[in-house]
Amino acid sequence: MKRIKFNIGIKIIGLLFVLLVTAIAGNLFGVISIKNMNERTETISGQCMKAVSLLAETSRNAERVQKFVNKSMHSRSSDDSSTTDSSDNDTENITSEIINVNNAFTELEELISSFSNSEMIQALADYKEEYETYVTSLSETFSNQGQELNLSGDENNSGSNDKPKEK
Repeated sequence: MKRIKFNIGIKIIGLLFVLLVTAIAGNLFGVISIKNMNERTETISGQCMKAVSLLAETSRNAERVQKFVNKSMHSRSSDDSSTTDSSDNDTENITSEIINVNNAFTELEELISSFSNSEMIQALADYKEEYETYVTSLSETFSNQGQELNLSGDENNSGSNDKPKEK
């Protein structure tokens, strides 16, 4: 009888030990899972903030392009010869800002593609398409006025190709 009680006691202690180990393992897995979710949440949050920041940057740069365009058009409408240098500088500023926006779009595309969200990718594509239409229109306007915008970022072409000077 003592032996049976002893065996039952050992089995109960063994089962309590298994239950205790299972509870500890469950809590450990829970803590690790929560930590991983927090890290993923922080990563996603950081990427979203970066995307918002890049969108704001592209918006600011587009506004700066428009500001330089307005200033350049105003300079061209006045027939003052001192505005030529200012006009060339405006064209260089416009080109620089357009290149900055294009670089921001590239970075933004990489970031948004990591989200794997088709709606966000389509929204960015629509936004970029509208911007490219704007830049094309802008380039045509400057081209009609005898200047070209260098959108390639090539330093050899400063973006202010005036009409060829007559010899």
